Amino acid sequence: MISIGIFVILFVPIPEGYIDRLQTITTYNEIGEESAISRIHFWHVAWNMALDNPFGVGMHSFNAAYDRYDFLFGRYGHSRSVHNSHLQTLAENGFLGFSVWIWLFFSSLNTCLNIRRFAKNQLAGTSDGRFFETMAGALVVSMVCLLYTSRCV
Repeated sequence: MISIGIFVILFVPIPEGYIDRLQTITTYNEIGEESAISRIHFWHVAWNMALDNPFGVGMHSFNAAYDRYDFLFGRYGHSRSVHNSHLQTLAENGFLGFSVWIWLFFSSLNTCLNIRRFAKNQLAGTSDGRFFETMAGALVVSMVCLLYTSRCV
């Protein structure tokens, strides 16, 4: 991991201004970073939408319903996206749909961990065992990253 990190730092080009943009992660409120502040607003809109429609507003309907719940009356535009997969699922599918969404994640994580365990114990030393263990591990990492990063995107 350290070797990969050093390789990335030394050889992967970083776009101009990227480091400055990263610095706004902790200072967005002080410097008035509109993109970050607007996302928090979109999340509040999604929560209010879910509270008002406990069974959801319908698949792919967040953007269409956004203007009715936008309590800043278009400050960040109209028919906006929520920029958070979890809150979009909650607003569009309601609390029951959101519960299914969360259950699917945990069920998938559990299945991948069981596959890893099986591959490590029953298929140890075989190419199939290494493949299943690696792929299941990669899926676990990608699901955890999705759970974490979708709140930021």
